[in-house]
Amino acid sequence: MVVADWATPVRRKAVVALALAGNAAFAGLVALPLAPAAWHQDGATAGLSEVQTQQMGWQRYAEQVAGVYRSLPPGEQSRTAIVAGNYAEAGALDRYGPALGLPPVYSGHNSYHGFGRPQEGTEVVLLVGHEGIPRAVRPEIRPQFNSCESRQPLSLDARNPWQHSDVLICRGPRSSWVKLWPKLRWLGVP
Repeated sequence: MVVADWATPVRRKAVVALALAGNAAFAGLVALPLAPAAWHQDGATAGLSEVQTQQMGWQRYAEQVAGVYRSLPPGEQSRTAIVAGNYAEAGALDRYGPALGLPPVYSGHNSYHGFGRPQEGTEVVLLVGHEGIPRAVRPEIRPQFNSCESRQPLSLDARNPWQHSDVLICRGPRSSWVKLWPKLRWLGVP
């Protein structure tokens, strides 16, 4: 009410409207992926925080994960799930994955863990972004499966901290998903 009372004359209303528009424009530049992708490649965004730079490159990320998925034998694809190291990757794969034919995406990170776990019978897991989990809280993945092999590192067209991380293909969970899923949970900031 104080601003509304102060802004009664027309000029004051114009000042408030201009301030709100300027604030909205600044917030959009800082928080939304409005900058061209090239800015993220040539260092022009070096002063921006990871909040901005982490919003770039996700479609390419999903396309590369889809390439790894398509490299699996068809019989394995039907028994495959994706487990993302954190909620940012899981969200990106949830967003772009269906159009690319990817299987369901899960993550043990924070509250994403509560969205569910892979179904029993899931024998193959594409594990993406595991390197981004801080070592102090990183769940031990490899011992939970009969085998894990590393595939191509992801290469994004953006200054994104998850580029250059490998995709692990893990096969043969050593326990049921009911027992395994709590072991893959972690809390914290990637």
